[in-house]
Amino acid sequence: MSRSGFHRWTASEPARQAHAADEDALAEQITRVHAESGGTYGSPRVTVGLHHQGVRVNRKRAERIMRQRDVVGRHLRRRTHRHIPVSTSRGEPHPSGE
Repeated sequence: MSRSGFHRWTASEPARQAHAADEDALAEQITRVHAESGGTYGSPRVTVGLHHQGVRVNRKRAERIMRQRDVVGRHLRRRTHRHIPVSTSRGEPHPSGE
């Protein structure tokens, strides 16, 4: 590592610590909004909830923090469709044979 790169890295330590503290505070707010939803909100809805509280945050940042902290929204189940034969209104079978 170059000498100048090392000194730049050591000089930026307070900024890195401040950014980490901001991330931790935002993670607490994200967890709170997620918990208030009963654990159902994902990153888009959590972002909207934070916007309503006056916190300006990008959806991608909220998504990244949620992923790092294992905060997951509820996944909807896929709908299952059963095949129901279609008939005409007169009770006759459908022309396609179903």
